[in-house]
Amino acid sequence: MTTRKLGDTIILDFTTHNPSTGAVSDADSTPTSEVFEDENDTAILTPTVTKRTGKIGNYRVTIVASAGNGFEVGKSYNVIVQATVNSITAKARIGAFTLDEKRISDINDSLSKHDKKMTALKFV
Repeated sequence: MTTRKLGDTIILDFTTHNPSTGAVSDADSTPTSEVFEDENDTAILTPTVTKRTGKIGNYRVTIVASAGNGFEVGKSYNVIVQATVNSITAKARIGAFTLDEKRISDINDSLSKHDKKMTALKFV
């Protein structure tokens, strides 16, 4: 599970396959997606699924993890997609993340700036 920052835009990809052959195949209709928070059984968001241009059976889900969309710091989320191929419906979890106030990269950037200031002080 990854940690993301409140307000991040998260893009997840998934593929659909023919259940008889296993070959990559477009879904019969546009797949759907739902985002679930912690142990709640009601989706907090149903992001739009988009087919990748020129790609067979390749889709993406874009999630804006904002407070306005119902996301909260300290909570965990699961992203579930559903697709029907050759009249057979399947579901899968394509992602899971938690939200924090900062990303690891934010902390690393802060430490790096601090290190640069310390280096500058050493040479003054």
